[in-house]
Amino acid sequence: MNAPAKPIAYPMKSSRFLLMALCLSLCVQVLPSCSTGGASERSTRQRNLITIEELVSFQQLSAYEVVQQLRPRWLMADRAVNVRGSGHEGPKVIVDGMPRGEIDQLRTISVFEIQEIRFLNSGDATTRFGTGYVAGAIEVITRQLVSRARPLPFQPRPPNFRH
Repeated sequence: MNAPAKPIAYPMKSSRFLLMALCLSLCVQVLPSCSTGGASERSTRQRNLITIEELVSFQQLSAYEVVQQLRPRWLMADRAVNVRGSGHEGPKVIVDGMPRGEIDQLRTISVFEIQEIRFLNSGDATTRFGTGYVAGAIEVITRQLVSRARPLPFQPRPPNFRH
């Protein structure tokens, strides 16, 4: 017969290690739940996108005023000096994929018409729309474009279809 196994005596250092590991795991689980409501709200907001959910409370303003209140950095942070020396150039405005000109064009767009507003840095804007977007672009997607893009409930026949 085998003799009963003797209990293993752990040295004091091992128990300290276990205690520290337990405390660390407890901190990792508890600390994320201690954040404030404002911080968690901010984390869900994307810095390069203004969604329709954010636009709901701004129905009486223009797109420019909304960007000014929600993402003011879009209007001033990425200003670039024009190579020709004509001063500072801000981001260009693009509405439903079509260039509309300078930043003041946002003043002519009602928030009621907008589905989302997106900021594109200079690299992304140049890739999508060509040269001339040194300071990036502010792309506006209207509700009209979104409603036109919805799939039809039926499949249309091709133009050369014959019975």
